[in-house]
Amino acid sequence: MGKKVLQCEYCRHIITETDTKCPNCGANCVNVIKKYKAEQEAEAEKRKNELQSQAQQAAKAVGVGFGTFAIFPVIIFIIILIVTAVTIFGTTRNKDSGSKKDVTETVNESVKANNYTITIDEYEFYEYSHDTFRGCNTKDGYQRIAFHFVIENTGETTLTNMSLPYRITAKADSEVVNKSSIHANDSFCNVKQGKKDYNDISGSKILAGDKESGYIGYEVPTNAEKLKFIIDEEHIIEMDNPAYKK
Repeated sequence: MGKKVLQCEYCRHIITETDTKCPNCGANCVNVIKKYKAEQEAEAEKRKNELQSQAQQAAKAVGVGFGTFAIFPVIIFIIILIVTAVTIFGTTRNKDSGSKKDVTETVNESVKANNYTITIDEYEFYEYSHDTFRGCNTKDGYQRIAFHFVIENTGETTLTNMSLPYRITAKADSEVVNKSSIHANDSFCNVKQGKKDYNDISGSKILAGDKESGYIGYEVPTNAEKLKFIIDEEHIIEMDNPAYKK
């Protein structure tokens, strides 16, 4: 038990429960300490009775009895209900979301040319809604996907005018896939899924040995199995369509 701060009843000097005499005036401290301990025990007993009374009243209110610890089964029961509800809600939400995901998926698809490498290293489903006229809503049977491209200059000279978003032709099976805006504007688009904004990639100027990365958004048909990102006839990135639904 730790020492408690007390005071000598004669000189008011600080004493402890282990002192028998005041270290300042030498007065006997035994009676002071006994009285203090008795008060502490009485206070502890009073608090215990109050807590028991509160527990009994709470148990009575829900009709589970009057035992000293009757409230604890009620608390446990409520916690179980909350956990069950959260679990059911989470499962239902995942089922409703279909193939959509709220996390970034990692891939590693690349193509190499003489002086550069283009890689798709991740993608993320995203969706805006609110204003169909401004193109915020995704068309039925389609899914918006933001693909993260990395251009690495493997040559010894500066790469210029790569213009990757305009240079790539994307195809889902044989259908040409249109680019989709990757920027949500607060004035007319709401973000339902994914990030509010994705940084662009331009490839306008990349120094030797450097990289540039950013996103290009596409509205991809969900009935297509394969995607192709055609830089030119000789350089094509192929991958499974993440949005494909059988």
